Amino acid sequence: MQVRHIRPEEKVIADMLMNRVFVTSGGKDYTDWLNDPMKDTEGYENYWGCFDGKGTMASAFIVHPYQMRFDGHVTGMGGIGGVATSPESRGGGHIRAMFENAMREMYDRGMVFSYLYPFSHVFYRKFGYELCCVVNEAVVALKELAAYPRSGKVAMYKGEADINGIKAVYESFTGNMNLAIARDEGDFKRILDKDAYKTKQFTYIHSGDNGPDCYIIYDHAAEAGGNAVAIKELAWSSVSGLHGMLWFLAGLSAQFESLKWCPPGNVNAFALVPECYNVRQKSVINGMARIINLEAALGMMRYPAFGNGQINISVTDKFFPANTGAYLLEWENGQGIVKKLNGAQTGIDMELDVETAAQLLLGYLTPEEALLKGSVRIDGDMGVLSALFPRKTLCIFEKF
Repeated sequence: MQVRHIRPEEKVIADMLMNRVFVTSGGKDYTDWLNDPMKDTEGYENYWGCFDGKGTMASAFIVHPYQMRFDGHVTGMGGIGGVATSPESRGGGHIRAMFENAMREMYDRGMVFSYLYPFSHVFYRKFGYELCCVVNEAVVALKELAAYPRSGKVAMYKGEADINGIKAVYESFTGNMNLAIARDEGDFKRILDKDAYKTKQFTYIHSGDNGPDCYIIYDHAAEAGGNAVAIKELAWSSVSGLHGMLWFLAGLSAQFESLKWCPPGNVNAFALVPECYNVRQKSVINGMARIINLEAALGMMRYPAFGNGQINISVTDKFFPANTGAYLLEWENGQGIVKKLNGAQTGIDMELDVETAAQLLLGYLTPEEALLKGSVRIDGDMGVLSALFPRKTLCIFEKF
């Protein structure tokens, strides 16, 4: 087999492969594209392909180059999407071969994390990915929002002139949330510049005395008891902005019975309504993360703001051994220093795999929770480790 980036004229073949594999994707006529393979080559450089001995593309996926937020930093993240193997080629190790090559390139390009949305957690755990984000999907009766006061004004998104206001709200909202994508103006245009009357995706902006302070992107979904406002993004830079938008949503009750929303972990939907029985909530798995460069991630990690300390951790990365090793972490008043140690080490405070390391660094699990997995050994002070690896707020809107 051969693993490489696809050529521009091969993007149509990769797209056809993904269309064939993902049964939920819509039908598509490839006649014109096949007749002119250079008709659409945008982004082809992010595609990987695995080809069999006859030169046929057996597997493909995309590594979307994102910038994500992590503990106050913005760093590179490879978003894995479109993972596909033709049914007749499965079981041949094609996906593994592509990940081996893509992992090294992500590392060399300075990406510190990778993220994906799995069909199976067991399958992607083989490549070092682990569950790192679970959100609470809340379905709230719109009548529960009627008590919020009317404030400011709400207007439908009109185009490019509104992007800067939305961008400012998004940056304020996600600034301290791990996993959130650091978007540029082009990202917002791709998200917002859709024909609302064809897609039924609508964007509204709430503005207070100081300008935009909340925005919402929604379409609709069927729920028990009637239609629901299906929120894709709801972000705010002030509490009054959020309350003004909730008042606006209550006004949609003639067409909708409820809203369906997956807020970040620092938002409790039950605390926002008078009658909590009118909130239905369930946990929704929201992706797997992987550390590509552990030493860099440890260096960017937020350390305790007061006091000083040090620990030794030993991490095993079976799929990408560049991360395997012992690391000395030292800190004083929020400033940390990381040293990768050579040779066998004694006095290890915590032994873990790279999958659990991602859960701890991103803030999905605490050390106490990680210990219950059975793959972690802790000999150090649990209080110190808990201060070093606290729970953090996670938020990612992008799907890929």
